[in-house]
Amino acid sequence: MCEILVKKQIYVIMEFFTTVENHKSKLQSPVFTSVVRSNGERLIVVNFDPVIFQLIRESKILERNKVKLLKPAETVLIQEDKYKR
Repeated sequence: MCEILVKKQIYVIMEFFTTVENHKSKLQSPVFTSVVRSNGERLIVVNFDPVIFQLIRESKILERNKVKLLKPAETVLIQEDKYKR
């Protein structure tokens, strides 16, 4: 039973790291972009993925369990207040 739990934990951690790498590019892209509609109207669009909150929650859990976080996850965790505003 213990071996199954360890394997599951390793799987969850690896999945987390994959998620961080996949969202890393989104974190580096501009927050605001300008879009022009077909009628010529300009809109400002916010580039914000709600998955960031899941990343923050999971980072906190891993950190409490003394798992070394990837640098992008650490950065997001440090800037948590900025994302929640």
